[in-house]
Amino acid sequence: MEEKRYRLAVVANRPQPYHSAFFRTLAARPEIDLTVYYLSDVGVGAAADADFGRYRSDYPLLDGYRSRFLRNRAPWPDRSRFTGSFHPELFSRLHPRHHDAVLLQGWFGLSVWLGYGLSWLRRLPREARGMFDRGLLLRTSLPMFSIAVMSLVIGWADIFLLGVWEPSQQVGIYGAAVRLSVLISFVLIAVNTALGPKFAALYARNERAEMGRLARRMAIGMALFALPLLLLFLAAPGWVLGWFGPEFRAGAVALMILAVGQYVSVATGSVGSLLLMSGHEKDYRTVMVVAAGSNLLLNLLLIPRYGMEGAAVATAASLVLANLLAATVVYRKLSILTLPLPRPRSS
Repeated sequence: MEEKRYRLAVVANRPQPYHSAFFRTLAARPEIDLTVYYLSDVGVGAAADADFGRYRSDYPLLDGYRSRFLRNRAPWPDRSRFTGSFHPELFSRLHPRHHDAVLLQGWFGLSVWLGYGLSWLRRLPREARGMFDRGLLLRTSLPMFSIAVMSLVIGWADIFLLGVWEPSQQVGIYGAAVRLSVLISFVLIAVNTALGPKFAALYARNERAEMGRLARRMAIGMALFALPLLLLFLAAPGWVLGWFGPEFRAGAVALMILAVGQYVSVATGSVGSLLLMSGHEKDYRTVMVVAAGSNLLLNLLLIPRYGMEGAAVATAASLVLANLLAATVVYRKLSILTLPLPRPRSS
C-alpha cells in the first residue's frame, strides 16, 4: 500500500534562487507533496533592480517543484505597501482539502497575514519564516523604545525650553552651536553601527576578553580622532560660529560647553552598544531615564537664569552623566573598562 504523502503549501512573495533550490530539495523527498504559491512574478524573466537596472535571470527558478502564481487583486498593487498585496485565491487554496500544513514567508503584506489567519481558522499547522518569541520581542523592544524616547528628551529639551524663556534669535544661535558640537560624535555613530553586530557575536561566543579589547581600542581611537575638532571648538568657537554670521558668535561659550559633553560621549566608547548587544537593555534604559530626568531638571533650573549657556550646561552634564553611568554598568556587568584609564590589576 502506498504511503500517504504530506501535502505542504508554501506562500512565498516571489521566486528567488536560494528559495528555489530549497523547494527543489523538498519536492524531491518522496514523503512530501509540495506546492508553492507565489504572490508576485517579479524576478522571472526580465526584471528591474535599483542597483543593476533591468536584467534577465537565466536561473531555473521554477524547475523541479510545483508552483502557482496567484493574481494580485489589490486596488493599487504595490509590493512596498502593506495593502498593496491582496490575493483572494488563498481562501480556496489554503484548505485542509488540499494541504496538511502551510509555510508562510515573511510578515509584511496583507496576503501573508491573510494566509496566516486562514491557516489558523482552518486548523492547518503553520509556520512563518522568521517566527519569534513575541514575549521576548516585547521584553527587549520596550526598554529600547524607552531608550529612544529618553534620547529624544536629551536631544530636544534644551532647545524647546530655551524657546520658552529666550527670543527666537537666541534659540537659533544655540541651535547652530548644538549642531556643530554634534560633529564631534559622528565618529561614535559610525563605529557603533559597525561594531554592534561584532559585539553581539563575541558576546554569544562568550569571548568577553576580545570584546573588551576591541571596545577599549576603539574608544581610544575615537577619542584621538575627535580630539582635533574638540580643540578647534575650544580654541576658536567664535570664529567657527562666525561662518554662519557675526551674530552667531554670541554662542561661543555654549559651543565650548557642548563640545566637552560630546567629547566625553566619544571618549567613553561604545558603552550603549555594549549594553544593548549583550542583553542589558534594561540597565541602559535606567541609565537613560536618570540622564533624561537630570537634563529636564537642569534645563528648568539653569535656562531662566543663564539662557543658552545654562541650556548647554544642562545638555553637556546629562551627556556626561549618561555615558559615565553606562560605562560603570558595562564594567560591573561585563568587566569591560572602556574609559582611557589604567585597568585595575587582578589580584
